[in-house]
Amino acid sequence: MQKRPEIILPPDTVFILTRDIPALIANALHPVSESQPEKITALHKISKAVASDETSEQSELPIDEDDWKILEGIWSNLPKLVLPITVDAWEPYADAFKEKAAHLDWGLHLEETSNSQRLRILRGAAKRDHRIRLKTAIESGEIQQLRPVTNLPTTKFYENGKVPVKALTQYVEQLFIDVRFAVLVDNTLTQVKQIPSNKKAGGNKKIWDDAKSKALWEESIMPGVTQQSLAEKHGVSRQRIAKLIKTVKEKNKSVKSPWGDLRVGPRTIKGKNT
Repeated sequence: MQKRPEIILPPDTVFILTRDIPALIANALHPVSESQPEKITALHKISKAVASDETSEQSELPIDEDDWKILEGIWSNLPKLVLPITVDAWEPYADAFKEKAAHLDWGLHLEETSNSQRLRILRGAAKRDHRIRLKTAIESGEIQQLRPVTNLPTTKFYENGKVPVKALTQYVEQLFIDVRFAVLVDNTLTQVKQIPSNKKAGGNKKIWDDAKSKALWEESIMPGVTQQSLAEKHGVSRQRIAKLIKTVKEKNKSVKSPWGDLRVGPRTIKGKNT
């Protein structure tokens, strides 16, 4: 008997950004096998002119010694890259390349395990289809979405709109997908708390113990994450987020960056256009 797909949310999540929902659904429908994690096995150089397209082997070039020196400079604040690397651990390297490689005329093409490539194709198709379906559902009022700034309900599709967890749970029930909270047990996230689709979720007052505050700080130093985005994600004020982060910094100034806990990055990446 096949197990129902699951969307696993961080503890105490109140809202989900609208733009994140298609990927959550796609990842639930096509999950990674824990026994066979997705891995990047090799990197190739590719011209920016074709980096955004499906490319042939002829368009890929090897990364020479000078190229590696450039990459090492871009990744100077990260641990030395060792291949193969899981796609989760690769994410900070992809983010750093996007931010700092705008001056280059080439991007990076990733060679992955066959299972990784198959899953990425399936997820990509599911993400596209469900983005279209989600937009229709929001505009028709089938799923509740809140305006980014005011939290007022709206039927206008916003990429940075906010969908309450309860509304998401009810929406994906028709897709036979469960929504669960990951629960912290002995400093380990355990997927045990299911969110019922017909009951109010997330009604308890948020309590920030040391473990949750530290996890928040680790999340805050990830590339592209802002205090405002964290406030929207956790349903609290930006001032509250800033205070929590400051408290953690004062308690432990030696906390290291948790680069291993990041999500899957894009298959082909390139620097920003100049």
